[in-house]
Amino acid sequence: MDPGVHSIGIPQDRFDASRLQIEGAIGNLSSTNQQKIACSRAVRAFVDAKESSRSSSVAASLFREVEAVRKKGLDAHHLTLQNLRYRESRLKEEVKLCQNYQCLGLVKLTDESHFIFESSSAGTKPHNHSQQLDMLKEELEKRRWLDAQKSALQEKLRKIEAEMKNRHSILRQLPTYLNAAQQACSPLSQLILNTDWMQRTNANHGQLPRALSLIYWQFRSLVSAGVLSPSTELFFGQESPARARYGDLVIERSIASLKVSFHGTLVVFRTLPSMGNIVVVEPSDGTLVNLFPGDSGDKLYTTAMAWRHETVGVGKNALFPHNVLGRPFSWAQWLGGGVTGTIACGTLEPSCRLVALRLQDRLASTTALHEQLDTLSRKPCPIKHPCRINHLQTADVPPGLNYSWAGPAPNIYRSTSESYYSTCRCTLQTPRKEFVASIELSPEYPYRAPRFFLQSRDGSAEPHDPRLKHIEAELNARYDKFADHNDNPEGSLLEHQLRGFEVMIVAPCGAMIAESLFKRTVLGRARNQHLSI
Repeated sequence: MDPGVHSIGIPQDRFDASRLQIEGAIGNLSSTNQQKIACSRAVRAFVDAKESSRSSSVAASLFREVEAVRKKGLDAHHLTLQNLRYRESRLKEEVKLCQNYQCLGLVKLTDESHFIFESSSAGTKPHNHSQQLDMLKEELEKRRWLDAQKSALQEKLRKIEAEMKNRHSILRQLPTYLNAAQQACSPLSQLILNTDWMQRTNANHGQLPRALSLIYWQFRSLVSAGVLSPSTELFFGQESPARARYGDLVIERSIASLKVSFHGTLVVFRTLPSMGNIVVVEPSDGTLVNLFPGDSGDKLYTTAMAWRHETVGVGKNALFPHNVLGRPFSWAQWLGGGVTGTIACGTLEPSCRLVALRLQDRLASTTALHEQLDTLSRKPCPIKHPCRINHLQTADVPPGLNYSWAGPAPNIYRSTSESYYSTCRCTLQTPRKEFVASIELSPEYPYRAPRFFLQSRDGSAEPHDPRLKHIEAELNARYDKFADHNDNPEGSLLEHQLRGFEVMIVAPCGAMIAESLFKRTVLGRARNQHLSI
């Protein structure tokens, strides 16, 4: 038994003895002397009781400590036993797998007992001779078949060698034919090619990365073939290198660049040598975003580039610094020869002709939109385009309307990942009320029409107006009805929408509707009626 546990009984005995003495002393309080003696005994008994109580408390705490140590040791032994049992089960499983493992070298080619029986009984029974004869005949047939296969392969080899000799003879005569063709074309080459320009171009290409050289010759051939506008210019440049941090890696942009001018707008191609000559494109804003569906240029798209940036130590969640280096569009990698393999099913397959035409159309539309926005900022809606909706064709806007126009600003209705959208603000002031329209502009204009917001989405607007909701739905859903092919809608789609907004807000009649009717929901056949304010 543990001595700590045994020592608990001693204070208990002392406590019982003290208690008996106290009780006896109290009983002897009948006389004076006896009272004094009893009091002294009572005091000593109380002191002994206090000391025994303290000793019992210390012994109890010691017992608890011993019990905790024993429990801790027991838990450790139990955990060790569980680990050993787990290791035992795992080892048994591995032994079982090793016993059931099928190895090709352990497979028997034939039964040993049958082989011993055949070898010992050969020549003793008559039917064994016939079996041996059949085996020999079968072996003879197999060898004849192999000889036939060998002769066929040798004949095929002789034909291939003869064909190769014929091709070698043609290749030996090829320089003679090439020299003759070059001499025949030399008078024409002086009239067609500018050799000085070719030499300068080749010298410049020797200093360019392979991807930029490949892009240059593709655009040059498209300009020569008349696919691109003759005003498209191609020239090289050298600028100071730009550096940016991509995850834990600092990457640097190449000094050499290829600049292509479309309608006065420069598109600059550069490479990232540390990332395997990935092609980056400027302008890095939202001008060229979604040239192909889903290609925003915010991250590396191809599988090869994804593996490459993982091998150099860039994390998967790292954001590509396109604001500093440019956007790595997937169509730019295709032009630079960085995309190999097949295109995924359902994906529009790019080509240099398709990419060039989309670049030209996008930049032409962007230039026209900027000119239109500059005109609107100076004088909102200077040209009164007709509204092509059936019941609004004859609508006329009365005088006394005031316009104000705010230029593009960051979009408040899109997430931060779609920051390439911009928002303009148009205010229409009538004699009674002011209407504010937030217009969302996409870089895909005019293929993605401007979107109108007549009521704020952040909860700070006035009470909800169903009529403004109907007007907003008409402007966003039926934008193609405001103009026809004679109005050049691609160049003035925004002005047509503004004209429709103006006609829908202001009624063509002189009668005024009460303020209470303005907030009434209009449904059914009269859902496109004007707001007379």
